[in-house]
Formats: sequence, C-alpha cells, structure tokens
Amino acid sequence: MFGNVTVDNPRYYLPPAEAGPKTYSLLQHLFPQHVTPERLYLETKWGSLISYQKTADLLRYVLPIAAKLMGTTVQQHLHAVVEAQEQQLPAEVASFQGICQRDREAVPCLPRPLVVGLNGGYVRHWHKKSCFEVIAGKSIPAEGAAKCFGFVQEVDAKPRRRVFEVLRSQGIQANQSVEFFTDGASILRSLTSYLGAKSRHILDWFHLTMRMTVLNQYALGVVQVDATGGRRCRKA
Repeated sequence: MFGNVTVDNPRYYLPPAEAGPKTYSLLQHLFPQHVTPERLYLETKWGSLISYQKTADLLRYVLPIAAKLMGTTVQQHLHAVVEAQEQQLPAEVASFQGICQRDREAVPCLPRPLVVGLNGGYVRHWHKKSCFEVIAGKSIPAEGAAKCFGFVQEVDAKPRRRVFEVLRSQGIQANQSVEFFTDGASILRSLTSYLGAKSRHILDWFHLTMRMTVLNQYALGVVQVDATGGRRCRKA
C-alpha cells in the first residue's frame, strides 16, 4: 500500500504432465494481480463511492503510489474483487431456513422485527438505447447499523440468495420476524418469499396512498354517472 516493493519470486518446476502448467509461482498464487490486499481494499472501497479516475488521483495524493496508476486500473481491480466475491456466494435454494420446528422454537425470540425496504427502478442505458431494472433495498435491524444493497434483476443469477446474505450478516435468526415493505410488484414479492419463517410482506404507505388516490378518482368518475353508487364507492 506504500509504494512498489521488489520481492524475489522463485518459480518451481512441476513434474512433467500432458496438460496443465509446467511451473508454479507462490507469489503469483497469493497475489495474482501483483497488488496487496490493503491497496485492493482502498481501491474497492473508494471506487464504489466515487469515480475510478478520482479514486486513482486520491490514492496518488495520499499514498506513495506510482504516477502510472489510472482509473482503468482501479476499475479492473474492483471488478476482479467483485468476481471473486461472486464465486464465494452460495447457491440459490428454495428455502433458506431449512431447520425443524423444534430447533426454531428453541431459539429465543427477539422483541422487534427486522425491517427491509425494497423498491425497483429503471435506469436508461444511453449507449444501447435501452433500459434495465435496478432493485435497491435497505435492511434495518433492531440493533446495529442498517445496510444498503442493490443489484440488477435481469443480470443477477442469485437475487434471493444475495438478499438473504445481507440479512444473515445482520444476525437474522430462524424464528425472527422480518417485515418487507415494497410497492407490491410481483418481482419484489418473489424476492421475499421463503427468506424467513416469519416473514411478512407489507405494501408501503406511499404506494398504498397512490392506489387509494386512483380508487378515489374512479369513484369521482362514477358519481358523474351514478350519484348514489358513486357515494357508496367513496364511503367504501
């Protein structure tokens, strides 16, 4: 992290084989990108918050890093870290709380539920002249800091696993109640299914108000045709 360090890198010859590499390098195995984990941490942390070029400029400013560090290098390092994390993500399963009822009841119940807000929005891809949907959420536990997460629904192969791993990192228990607040879309409802034994889907107040407003406007239109029926619709 504090500049370039020259290290002897012995290369060992492997027994002859028909396929596979002929030599082996220990440092190449430990540091395939020739970058220390500390620097990768800073590049990944800052590169996910600001632009890649600004990250490179900031690293050159605060650390004795070579001037040849560019934004594209930070981008490549960040993508490599993300791909390595993706490979560590477990497989998608039907139910994430696969324990028996007896073991679930043995776990002490928490007084407050874990609250998760989910919403989706479309982002325009200006180069391809198309749109893609981004799912963003925020998980708020009873104790501890909240966590934000997001992913592209059409690209992510493990969306439900990703949401569950966020909840597990916050200490979700098998019998803990989880409340999901969404806009009622079927995609969001499918994400929340079978993530917890006591999970509950709730339509948030904003989208509930929008639907009630539409129904009220419909009732006002009915009044113009049928005054008695329109008043009954508004009262209902």
